[in-house]
Amino acid sequence: MNKKALSPLVATLLLIAFAVALGFVVMNWGKSYIEEKAEFTAEGHVEAASCNAVELSFIKIGGRDRICHNSAENSIEVFVENGPGAEIVNLQASIIGSNGVETIESILTGSLRKAASAQVKFNYPASIGSILQVKLTPVIAGDEYCAKKALVIEQLPEC
Repeated sequence: MNKKALSPLVATLLLIAFAVALGFVVMNWGKSYIEEKAEFTAEGHVEAASCNAVELSFIKIGGRDRICHNSAENSIEVFVENGPGAEIVNLQASIIGSNGVETIESILTGSLRKAASAQVKFNYPASIGSILQVKLTPVIAGDEYCAKKALVIEQLPEC
């Protein structure tokens, strides 16, 4: 009589063990698959929106950077070009004058695409005095400021 009861009990334990082992294998496979996909996505995002890809520069004409200021209008005009690495969403201008510092958060009217050029003209307050330095900091997607890729010019010529 004991043999009849033992057979269904062993079969039930074997089925439970098989189900647990199968669940363990599927969970491990799924975990590694998800981690692999997450790393791929994260690496792609970092490459696409990295400050290392930014190549902002002044356009040079006759060996001189094409940037100047008009003291009568309190405006600065600059010609910039972007390299093929990353799109620049905006430019932040920091103007250091003899009487203070002014930061203008947004001087571009639209984004500066990859391998594109732009002419930008913007005003600054007369209260900062004579201009000593202008710093243009590129901003990429996600409002990330690329301070190490900023353009700095001193001794700004009159337009």
